[in-house]
Amino acid sequence: MSRIVINDWLAWGNLLKTWTTGRDYCGDGRMYSRPSTLNDMRAQLAKSGAGSIPEWVVDIELVDWSEKKLLIQLPSSRTVSNAEMLLKARKPYPLPAFYRNATAELPALDDLNARLDFHAMRIGEHAVDAFG
Repeated sequence: MSRIVINDWLAWGNLLKTWTTGRDYCGDGRMYSRPSTLNDMRAQLAKSGAGSIPEWVVDIELVDWSEKKLLIQLPSSRTVSNAEMLLKARKPYPLPAFYRNATAELPALDDLNARLDFHAMRIGEHAVDAFG
């Protein structure tokens, strides 16, 4: 049961980079300030096309990562059990769709846009899929 539905991993990653830096990474001419409420976040996800948040989610908390602080989010026991059931049933491991286009190597060094896009999508994935 996903807490967030990502429709566009690149838009999601660029939205996170925008919230983090205050610079426009979305490139759609709109400014996305860091959301302070769940409704604000829902609106920004819809406006950017990045995704949506299910109605059963009741709150958000954005946490600034710090190099000097170890932050470990533990999965719920339900999350662990659900993942184990999926794997024991020999279902495919759920990875974001952008991995289907990835190879064992990063995009070529001379393709800066592809490398920056992959970076944004990985930031987005790490922000929401810590326990996939």
